[in-house]
Amino acid sequence: MALCQSWNAFVVNFNNDAKAYREHITAARQRFETFSRRHMIDRLHSEAVPVGIRATEFDISHGTSTRSELSRRFCMQDSELSGMLLKLSRGRDQVARHAKRELHEPQLESSDRPSYRSNRGNSRQVTRRQVPTAVAQAAPRLNGKQLCLRYISAKGCPSKVSDRCTYEFLGHFTPDTLAPIVQEYVVEKYGGLSSEMSSHV
Repeated sequence: MALCQSWNAFVVNFNNDAKAYREHITAARQRFETFSRRHMIDRLHSEAVPVGIRATEFDISHGTSTRSELSRRFCMQDSELSGMLLKLSRGRDQVARHAKRELHEPQLESSDRPSYRSNRGNSRQVTRRQVPTAVAQAAPRLNGKQLCLRYISAKGCPSKVSDRCTYEFLGHFTPDTLAPIVQEYVVEKYGGLSSEMSSHV
């Protein structure tokens, strides 16, 4: 609001033609990316005065007056001005987010970085298969769901519901038999079979 008032005061003091205004705003917009908000506003004020003097001389020599048109343009409804301010605030927010992320996330070595793939423009992390393919293929299935290997382990599944796994494609059930490769994997990875499963196998 204060910026609009200062621009309106400037327009009242100087008759500025639209062409000079557009040239000034275009030049300021080009320099926008490299200056901070305060520096940019100071720079606009310092450059606007000479432009206003030149525009006033132009109006006097050509007998034109654009004061009423310009007083409407120096407000938040002006698309060029509001666009510049929006760009400025977005740039400042992006720098702040980047600095905060740098502060809280340790730098990863290139070999430690997770792999990403593009999915219709959205980036999402590619998850690696936790269970080896041979073990997954040998695992028992019931009603189209693979047995949750944590469920039959000594550690148990972290699901809060005993008959349902946290992963939809896995199921909680006690199979009659268990392939040796699956049993070895559960013992190695999860510290052994549950007491209920040990009595079945």
